[in-house]
Amino acid sequence: MRRKRLRKRNIMIAIIVILLAAASYLLYNSWPPHCESTIARNVDNPDEENALAAAENFNYSTLSLYERFSGMVPETYLQPSSYVGETWANFVDSVVINYYQTRYDYMHAKGLDMSNPKQVDFTYQANVTKLSQLQMYNTPGGVSTYQNITYHWDNGTVVYFDRSNSTVFKTVGLSDMYFLNGSTYQKLAPVFDLNFTDCYFIEMQFKYSEYYGPWTAFDSQIRQTLILDKNYTPLVIAIAQSKGIA
Repeated sequence: MRRKRLRKRNIMIAIIVILLAAASYLLYNSWPPHCESTIARNVDNPDEENALAAAENFNYSTLSLYERFSGMVPETYLQPSSYVGETWANFVDSVVINYYQTRYDYMHAKGLDMSNPKQVDFTYQANVTKLSQLQMYNTPGGVSTYQNITYHWDNGTVVYFDRSNSTVFKTVGLSDMYFLNGSTYQKLAPVFDLNFTDCYFIEMQFKYSEYYGPWTAFDSQIRQTLILDKNYTPLVIAIAQSKGIA
């Protein structure tokens, strides 16, 4: 009697395992395969090309304690032959761009099966504009006062104003912002109003994602903006990150 119960339980477990495997297979195949890689560097002249090269080769690790990458498994990005685990970028530079392009090529070449990502997307776009007069300021968001001290807990919107044409050149949301003070970079104050002449405005947008199934995916997104002087030295650097995992 006991053997019969044990046999029934084993059969039920086997059926459940088969059903779960079938469900996972159906869910995996319900999403169409998709692989796409796009790199666009939008420049109009050699000066803008040089400015972008300076931005892509700048040592952003000096701005904060962040390393170039972070991951669920420490230093998986140092194992390019396997690409085990999720890897997120903390800023955009030439090393990051090359790493994710190589990772995309590797995943794409492996083909599609249950152990490989169903969808892989890599996008990097950089826009460079040379400006004669640029004003950069923010519209404060949340402001509160406690014991006669004013706190700005939300920088609101950052506005880039082209003073030569009296037009709003660009508006962006919150991000970590740094400015060159002498020979070192410091974080910008909560409220600021800065003016620049003969400069380059660079906007870098990066996104990489791997989708394995409804419950397994990760993505890394970065919006990075810089203002460089005429000698291609970064004067202001803003970095906004987004990291996702399922």
